[in-house]
Amino acid sequence: MTSMMQDAPLKETLQLAPNNLGSERIYPFVWRLWPVLVQLDQKFQAFERDFLDAKNSMEVSLSEDGFNRISAPKGFMGAYPQHAALLELAQRPKVSGQLTCLVAAIIVTRARWEIVAMSSLPESMTEDEKKAWCHARLCEVWRAIRLLSKACQRKLPPSTNSLAELHDSLEHALASVPDDENFGHERLIPIKNFLATFLQDRKPRSRSSSVTIEQNSDERSIETVFTETGDTGCVDTDGVDFLTTRLSDVEVRGSDHFREGNAPSELTSGPILRRSDKHLQLHKGDSTAAAMMRGRSKSIHCRRSLQLLPGRWGELTPYDLIHLVDALLSSASPVLASAISLIILTGRPLSDVLNARLVQTRSQLPETVESHDLYLIKEEMAWATGVARPESQKRAERSWRSVLRKHASALILPFPRYFWTELFKLPVPNVDGKKRSVALFKGYKPGELEKELKELLRHINKEQRTSLTLHRVENSLFVFLRLVTGDLADAFLITGKQPPWGQSASIYYHSRSITELTKLYQKAIGQTFCLSNFENGWLSSPSTLDDDKVVGSRLSPSAAALQTLVGDLVNRVIADEAAMQSEGGFIRFHNSFTSYCVMMTLFGTGYRAVKDPIEDRRFLKLAPAFPAWPTLLIVDKTTDGYGHGRTVALADILVEQLTAYERHTEIVKSRSLALGLPQASTGFFFYLTEDGRPERLTPTSLSAALSWAYRNLPLNLNRHYLRAGLRRKQIPGPAVDRFMGHWTLGQEPMGRFSGADPIMGVLKLREAANELLSETGWKVLGGLS
Repeated sequence: MTSMMQDAPLKETLQLAPNNLGSERIYPFVWRLWPVLVQLDQKFQAFERDFLDAKNSMEVSLSEDGFNRISAPKGFMGAYPQHAALLELAQRPKVSGQLTCLVAAIIVTRARWEIVAMSSLPESMTEDEKKAWCHARLCEVWRAIRLLSKACQRKLPPSTNSLAELHDSLEHALASVPDDENFGHERLIPIKNFLATFLQDRKPRSRSSSVTIEQNSDERSIETVFTETGDTGCVDTDGVDFLTTRLSDVEVRGSDHFREGNAPSELTSGPILRRSDKHLQLHKGDSTAAAMMRGRSKSIHCRRSLQLLPGRWGELTPYDLIHLVDALLSSASPVLASAISLIILTGRPLSDVLNARLVQTRSQLPETVESHDLYLIKEEMAWATGVARPESQKRAERSWRSVLRKHASALILPFPRYFWTELFKLPVPNVDGKKRSVALFKGYKPGELEKELKELLRHINKEQRTSLTLHRVENSLFVFLRLVTGDLADAFLITGKQPPWGQSASIYYHSRSITELTKLYQKAIGQTFCLSNFENGWLSSPSTLDDDKVVGSRLSPSAAALQTLVGDLVNRVIADEAAMQSEGGFIRFHNSFTSYCVMMTLFGTGYRAVKDPIEDRRFLKLAPAFPAWPTLLIVDKTTDGYGHGRTVALADILVEQLTAYERHTEIVKSRSLALGLPQASTGFFFYLTEDGRPERLTPTSLSAALSWAYRNLPLNLNRHYLRAGLRRKQIPGPAVDRFMGHWTLGQEPMGRFSGADPIMGVLKLREAANELLSETGWKVLGGLS
């Protein structure tokens, strides 16, 4: 036995059994972990020479004994969980970098974890009970590591610089998993809890569900939300950063705003600060206050220019596109032609395209497809990718599935026949029955292909005086979709690309069916390349198995579920009205009628359920003078004052219902006065308490009143429904964004530099909102009026 085997400290660290079962397999595997072990704990450097000698001797004995698999005896995994896990991992043909990093972290932290865990256990437990508890937890952790799926492993970082970073990655991976995705992510929970216990001694962190600024202030970050440079197209523009304080994921997910289904980006957590690179000209009397006043309007104007001016998004002009396609058909090699075609037709960057894989049928696609994955389906001549999701998307609970629209696990879109037959001339590998997929660009080096591609673009620019760049080619599909659909959210779902200024709140609420996205994609590509002039045109669309499924928002309710909800609310009002003469019947009738009117207002205006709707009667104009239309001033953005106040045109059916409710409340208030009940200050909507006093309506009281019918669903499902519903009614994306209140700095529809027409599209919006309300089953109820 070597000196390494007699080294008690290291043997204790590796937790090997006395019989050293399979140590000749374990030592080479641990050597692969050695760089990570040393990085996480410097004490391993002292054992490196002895360990290397032991490993070399083990490899000699292994070559003599052969590579027969070693099976642990019964009970071995329970008695020596770490030894059993290392033995199994060592005998696997391949272990991912993510799993290697995780195993090293558990080895390093185990001893210290036991000390921290035992000190935190109740004093009433004996030492033996505490050791048994710790051993059971270690068994859970190593069992989870042994059974960790490949999909789970992809959620982990390939390398880490600290244990706190690894813990945060696990926490983020668990927080970002939708409930309707099941790939064994529950295996990550005991591992995360293990590291959390260890870090309590090294890095105190509050894990209370009651989130406050003081508790989590160390987890906040300063984020640059926008950066201006001298390349904005504006005269005399200096580098300017806009900085904001971002809440931690724990704070965001613990807020009522997030729990009710609102976009995290709409939760304003602090001021946006402007920082300029230009020095103050003190010799000319300059000051910080003067510089701020001078630069604010110019900065916002430059930001608008960056968003909207031609060429500011790295767009390809028609001239550029014509010469690029000509070069692909004539002078480009088959590999480059295929790569550039895939970039243009899928909107994916070159790195994703070079990792594209080919499958025979869609049944060979993996269960989990990420947004950066790209698959070509040979049988359907289509391409498939994962669905892009915004950051911190709220997960749909399992109990909600019956009322939400079904989601597709992947987005599958068709290829034009012309591009498939003319540009894919590289040798396409065959997909036999043994392999689920094969690499499309197998054998080609990504670095060399990127170099050749850029050289081809430079050659075209020199010969044809074009302005082609790889960045513009990669953004071309996003631009095509924006021009054709007029909606950034649709372009995001297909390409997975964010707008140039960052994440938009509209992406959080938007959803589309596969059928709708397929038509939009065909229209964009067809108009861009004039495919209607080609003889073959489009190939037949892919299989229609997922046509009724949607991608995008996970909180988009189905039409049938909404119709059931509305029907239940109507029936409750009718039933309470019939029983109004019974004891407490009048109060129950008023409250159920109020709930009905509030929900109709939410689904007709997109009101955020963050405070009482219509808190002031002056915000409501039900009978304006001609030629204006009924409007509602909505101020519902949290902690942002009137910065996101917007005026919404009301649908006819909603105007009638609000008028009836106003007459109803006048009767209720007069009755309360006649009975001598005290009158409290309320908004337009109010409930009655058990003793008949008016009470201000809040999201909490609304949720409690609807708990019998709304199944504890987030109150803001109305915004997820309206964003998709208005787009289905062909309302342009910018008009829907103004209706929903989705804009950021420099995009204010009524701002100084806004070019939005306050009148255009209002009539269509009112008509679309009226149709959506009628289709769902909302109707005018009179109440006491």
